[in-house]
Parts: sequence; structure tokens; C-alpha cells
Amino acid sequence: MQNRLNQLDALKGLGMILVIIGHMDLSLVGSSIGTFIYTFHMPLFFLVSGYLSIKIYPNFWGLIKKKSKSLLLPYTVLFLISLFFGYILVPFVVVRSNIIPDVEMIQIIKSYLFSGGELEKLAIYNFPLWFLPCMFVTELCFHFLKRIKNDLVLAGVLIVIAALTFPFQTIVEGRPPFHINVLPAALVCMGIGYLFRKYESHIKSNNFINGILALVIIVLAYKNPGNISYIMNPLFFFVSASLITYLFYSMFINVTSKNLLVYIGGNSLIIFGIHSLVILWYTFLPISSYFANYNGVALFSINVFFIILICLLIVWLYSFVKVYFRNIKKAV
Repeated sequence: MQNRLNQLDALKGLGMILVIIGHMDLSLVGSSIGTFIYTFHMPLFFLVSGYLSIKIYPNFWGLIKKKSKSLLLPYTVLFLISLFFGYILVPFVVVRSNIIPDVEMIQIIKSYLFSGGELEKLAIYNFPLWFLPCMFVTELCFHFLKRIKNDLVLAGVLIVIAALTFPFQTIVEGRPPFHINVLPAALVCMGIGYLFRKYESHIKSNNFINGILALVIIVLAYKNPGNISYIMNPLFFFVSASLITYLFYSMFINVTSKNLLVYIGGNSLIIFGIHSLVILWYTFLPISSYFANYNGVALFSINVFFIILICLLIVWLYSFVKVYFRNIKKAV
């Protein structure tokens, strides 16, 4: 079981690195890499969540309490940190303009409650936080899908939802409250992960098959681009996202807890919540000036390395402080 958890953490770790890359300035490497990443980097997290949601809660209120603690509480903390970052640290420390941007309390409340596009109406520089309320809503909705006892019926329902994804996203465009236009696609991805967990033992994999999958994936991703909030071709999107995730999942079968990707994946919630802030802060640091002779992929790789390094340092600091106060509490 521990090896499987390491495998999933490594998968989340890779997904987290791709999320960071996808939110950086891709002009140094070209937009095509972003097209490929957006094909599966967010579906990956919903697929993993579905894989882990094998437990069926008899009490819906118990599920709400658990997911509120694991998703809404971190969302609240990260939202407040982002407010402090955007309205105190950026003007007074980063930019040093000493001018606090205008903001109305009603907008802060709306942004917090509805997330989605409302987050962009605040100078918090952390739009990716939309994912946490969206995941919360998806988890609650998926609770009812899991009550379908017949897996064939469940698969049929998921196919219907997948087919409705494009027309739904055509009607509900942009970045609505809770990014609700992602919900159908998120449910399908969770369902695929859930069913894969149940029938995983029946799937045989080898290097030849994985090589074929890699070629198919590349063709699907580049010929049928899309992201989870605007899926132009549901069939190709869900197939390519699932195949890419499975390919990396099978690659990490023997990964150990000492692997860096496992560590990143185990701390993916923290890194996810701060990476946008780190990316913005990094642009004001003089690090890039030390590598002025580099450009293109080389410079981009250096930037990715330092941004991930800063994120990991923050994770280490958080862990250190957490352990420190825990020890004080035990001593008292």
C-alpha cells in the first residue's frame, strides 16, 4: 500500500511541476509545450482524487466536514496569505511603491465565496486557487455517482456527462463562480480514476505498450488541444488525459519515498497554493541577471529550477515551524 501511495505522490509531484511550468511565461520555449501540458495537468489531479475516493461515506455530512477540512480550510488560509501578499508585500516590499491598491470589502467577500473569475478582480496574484473550491464541489457531487452499484451503468453515466461537457462549456463560458464549467469534466476524470482503481489488477502493462501509448498521446494532444475548462473534443481530451496519466503512473511503479517527486507530491497542496506568488516574486529577483548569457530552453529551465527550489524552501520552513510548535505543545 505504501508503494502505491509513493506512486501516486510521484504522479502528483510531476503534475505540480507541470502546473508551475504552465503558469510561467512560455515565450522562451514556445506555446506548444503549454498546449501539451494543459491537455492533462489538471485532469491528472482529478484522476488521482477519483482513484483515492474508493471509500463511500454513509453520512453526507461527514463527507462535507472532511472535505471542508482538507480543501476549504487550506483555501481560506491561502486566500488570506494571498491578500497579504498582494496588498502588503507587493506594494511595500517587492515594488516598494508604498501605495496600497484600492479594494472594497464586498469584492474580497465575493472573490472568496465564488472564486473562479472573481479571484482575478483582486490583486492577490493567485487565480489558481479556483481549483480548491472546484475540487470540493466535485467531491460532493461524485459522492452520489459512487452510489451507483453497477459499474457498467456508472461508465454509461460518465460517457453521457463527457458528451455533455462541450455544450455545457459552450453555454457556461469563461471563468464562472466556482469555475463550475469544469465540473462535468472533473466528474468524468474522477470517475475514470475511480473505475481504474477497481479494475487495475486486470490491466497488464509493458514497455512496448507504454511506447505505443506515448506515440498515441503525442498525436492526440497536439492534434486535439484543449484544457479542462474548454474541451473542444471530449473523446480525444479524456482519452489523451487518461493515457498520459496512466503512462506516468506506470513509470513510477517502483518509486521510493526518498524520490523528490514523491516529496513534491506529498506537499502538493502547499506548493499549489503558493506557486503563483513565488512566480511573481521571482520576476523581481535578480537571479535571472546572473544567467544573462543563456536564453531559450536553457534559461527557462533555470527559472523553473529556482522557482521550484523556492517553493521547496517554503515547504521546509512550514514543516520546521509546524514541528517546532508541536514539540512546544507536547512539552507543555
